[in-house]
Amino acid sequence: MQITDQNKQNKGFVAGTLIHTDKGLLPIEQLKAGDRVLSKPENDPNAPNEYKIVIHTFKSQSKLFYVTYAVQDIDGDYKAKLIFCGENQTVWAKSWSDCDIEEHEKYIDLGWHPVLPLNASDGHAFETCSHIPLIVADVRSGDDKDICVTEENPLIAILYDDGSNIAVVDFRGLHPVIVGEANDVGMRSLASTQTKRILASDKNNPDLKYFNSLRTTFEPYYADVYQIEVEDHHTYFIGNEGIWVHQ
Repeated sequence: MQITDQNKQNKGFVAGTLIHTDKGLLPIEQLKAGDRVLSKPENDPNAPNEYKIVIHTFKSQSKLFYVTYAVQDIDGDYKAKLIFCGENQTVWAKSWSDCDIEEHEKYIDLGWHPVLPLNASDGHAFETCSHIPLIVADVRSGDDKDICVTEENPLIAILYDDGSNIAVVDFRGLHPVIVGEANDVGMRSLASTQTKRILASDKNNPDLKYFNSLRTTFEPYYADVYQIEVEDHHTYFIGNEGIWVHQ
């Protein structure tokens, strides 16, 4: 893992984010030069997917953003999922603002787009490897005081939504762990990140006592993010749903 290109800094995803490879889904931090990842030409969203070689891997520190997006389950209900990425990460964005949300073929391609300005009110969505768009629910950053450092432990962050604490993210291990009322929050990480469900009624749970004691500095949260360089196409797919992203 190296940083040799300034353009790769502040781009990428936290450890544990799953990448589509010829060997299945692998965490991004495990990829190395010579591995093959699913890709397609960067300027042709309608091109067929194909495997391309990873040329380089990169690691840098970045202010974290968290992105929520909607996935429809077998009952037709939409559930929120969560990803963590660097502040300069770009994705292929689409818009459904001029059509029905279910009319995927009528979505308008917006092209490569920074993550931060994407939002639900403008009808933004992610392109995927299956061409089934994922609806963007929200994008939050440290600048908005929505993902913040805690005073007691710099490896733990607190997520906020509309001023309310919705979850704690424990970055003390290799992969971040979301701690909270997972069923109520409705969030599960995009990656192999685990979600712990700790009931508020479980007063004797030591983890609950510890996380409840944390105070927030409201300073932006910074963490390691991982990026790869892909031959020819310069793109790859992340997460179980295969969101199309640019290197």
